[in-house]
Amino acid sequence: MSKNSKSSSKSLSDLKDRPEFVTPPIQVDPNILNMVLLPIDPALIEAAELKEAHLDEIKAKKDDAKRLGALCRETARTLNPLCDRQDEVKKERKFLKGVLKDALLATRIALVNHPKVLENKALIVKAAPNLMVEFNKRFDTAVIRQTQIAQADNIARMKALDMSFVELDKKTAQLSKQYDEYKALSTRLFAEADQLKVEYGFA
Repeated sequence: MSKNSKSSSKSLSDLKDRPEFVTPPIQVDPNILNMVLLPIDPALIEAAELKEAHLDEIKAKKDDAKRLGALCRETARTLNPLCDRQDEVKKERKFLKGVLKDALLATRIALVNHPKVLENKALIVKAAPNLMVEFNKRFDTAVIRQTQIAQADNIARMKALDMSFVELDKKTAQLSKQYDEYKALSTRLFAEADQLKVEYGFA
């Protein structure tokens, strides 16, 4: 039984190679083929191409809008730390201004109560009151000079902060302007893309 089954399967596998069992290629009748083919109006092809072009135009506007949006976000990421640093500099400047103001007042009080200054002022008031204007000018100059000597480090720091603030202010203003421009352009392009969708019938 197993012998017959073996020889039977062998002969079946050989059948496929015989010419009468090879599947002939299908020959489609031209008339049948013509029944399937459908002529397309060139105007429809042109309209489809035009529609595709309109879609590309809309996509291009949206891509540009997205790119500008990304630039907006990138600018904001750069701008935020600058604004934070600007706030820090403002606080430090305010603090140092207070320190220098207090130092100026303390110097004025120390100088105005100095025995030599009091003695000299009394002599001027008694003997030459017309020199009081000159005395006051010299006194104010001496107060400023003494404060500058005592607060040299803080004054240098204040000047550095002023320069730093000016630079930060320039950068912040420039980036803020860029941010506003990118945002406005992005918004306009999205609006234009939506308008085109309506005009071309995609909405």
